[in-house]
Amino acid sequence: AVVSTQSTGIRVGLCEVTGKEFYCFVNTQEDENSKLCTNYTAFDFAFFRRIIEQMVVSADGSLKSTDCLTLCNNLTEGKKMSYTHAKDLLRGWVSERWLIEDRKNNSFQLGPRVTIELGQYIQSVYHDHVTNCQLCKTLCVYGSRC
Repeated sequence: AVVSTQSTGIRVGLCEVTGKEFYCFVNTQEDENSKLCTNYTAFDFAFFRRIIEQMVVSADGSLKSTDCLTLCNNLTEGKKMSYTHAKDLLRGWVSERWLIEDRKNNSFQLGPRVTIELGQYIQSVYHDHVTNCQLCKTLCVYGSRC
């Protein structure tokens, strides 16, 4: 009960790539104060949104590492992000479970935090490219069941 009074909650979900169960402590209310509680800049978020978009609309839900780095050019208003900063962000997002790195194929896939924390956003924006699990009704990017 204490968790819910602070506009936070615990969500559980399965990683579609690994099949592992994850628990996320999430903010359930988007407001100006919650936007300040992050280590990332608006520019970093623009890069992350471009990566998510490209993964969701791709045929296999993944994006080659080089393609991810190419996205850091011309993010907003002609601004470019350095490749070094982009690589650091990718490493951080992998360690925070936002992305999954597939070193064998030199690519990235959506991690469990994306589907757990951003699932509703992805469903609303990319509804033509994703489905809901037939069993639990949660977001599925890589198939028809989680």
